[in-house]
Amino acid sequence: MHRQPFGLLLLAPVLFAAACPSDEAKGPTGTAYHCSGCSQVPEALAASDNLPSGRYKGVIVGDGVTGNIEAYIPADQTAESPIASLTINGQGSYINNGTQPALQPVFYSAPVTLRMSLSATGEVTSATLTFKDGKQAIAIVRKELSTKLVEAFEGTWTTPAQTVGTVLTGNWNYVLQDGIVYGGYDGDDNGTVTGSEALTILTLTAPAGAGTRNDDGVTGTGTVAGSAITWTGKRTL
Repeated sequence: MHRQPFGLLLLAPVLFAAACPSDEAKGPTGTAYHCSGCSQVPEALAASDNLPSGRYKGVIVGDGVTGNIEAYIPADQTAESPIASLTINGQGSYINNGTQPALQPVFYSAPVTLRMSLSATGEVTSATLTFKDGKQAIAIVRKELSTKLVEAFEGTWTTPAQTVGTVLTGNWNYVLQDGIVYGGYDGDDNGTVTGSEALTILTLTAPAGAGTRNDDGVTGTGTVAGSAITWTGKRTL
């Protein structure tokens, strides 16, 4: 198995519509999937809407890594430290305590470090992850506002074997805020793809296209290098 590069896509034009449950969007009992621990309304306070303090949510995707991020930066860091919770590969949370200035918070834990750069109004200008075991991954993080909920989804994408000669698949994670998708992907081929074909298929834009949302489950279709792909995911934050 050959691991291919992962990429980042912002402002992807994914169109969602409500529909009857599909198999991919169903929960374990056959009903529509629902994230019971996910907030349905913004948790952010209006007082932090135009400041670097407040709540930040996002996803992680990369070399064998998938997960989500939830960070909180207090208005007064002399009284309370910034803190972030990272859930990686569905195996628990890494709690990171931050001690850096509000515009450049750094969250440390044993396996991973998260560094963020923020504007004076709290816009995320960059977010990077460093794993001590050498893994590579990207973080897609958005600031939640009192009027704009941030939802995080984790899923996968697949392209048919007959289209490109082998099955290509990978993680496709994104956050949804105010009707806009901010996503990232990684690619993994399960056969032999060489030369420009591999580069074209796996370094193009992240899978995007028509999508259907059923509660907190999502499915969709798109195109990667002229090849039809399907993608599916579930809300995790």
